[in-house]
Amino acid sequence: GKPVLIADVSGAEGYIPGVSGGRSEMAVPMIARDEVIGVLDAESTEENAFSLAALALFAPFAAQAAGAVQSAALYREIERKNAILRANITEMERMNAELREYSQKISEANEKLERRVRELATLYEAGKTLTSSSLDLDGTLMAIVEMTQSIVKSSSSAIKLLDEETQEMKVRAVFDPGSGRLVRPTFGVTPDMGGAADYKSFLG
Repeated sequence: GKPVLIADVSGAEGYIPGVSGGRSEMAVPMIARDEVIGVLDAESTEENAFSLAALALFAPFAAQAAGAVQSAALYREIERKNAILRANITEMERMNAELREYSQKISEANEKLERRVRELATLYEAGKTLTSSSLDLDGTLMAIVEMTQSIVKSSSSAIKLLDEETQEMKVRAVFDPGSGRLVRPTFGVTPDMGGAADYKSFLG
């Protein structure tokens, strides 16, 4: 692309009207980074309206205009890509938040499942132990207290049986939270563990 100065466009080949009633034209290619990105065109309704001197001034202006147009186009493209990037980042943050939420739910579900599996395993072992014929009464009571401690995670547990002769509740097996051991108590009714009256009230 070279600059063009046309005194009369009526006989010019390839002329593209830019204004109504145009008679003369001056056109300079807009070049940016060695590529023609457009044409800067000036027209007049009069013949011979433009001179070589005007063309000499028009050409560097066209070069500056080409640089400005390309910069604006690049800026617009950068803004468009930045908008896409921001949208992608927002979507990724949303997806990450959902993943964290799902991960937390899965973790909680796994903890519940593991806890339930442990409980079922404990109950299974408890059932096997309690149905074993090799245990005597004291051994069975102690096993029940120990398993109760494992199943419900209480701070203490005990078994109190009703003495048919005295009609009193007597503690037969207890887990001692202080020592963390199972003990066979030698005492009978204790105020803090309830007596026959409490037992009868419980039974209604």
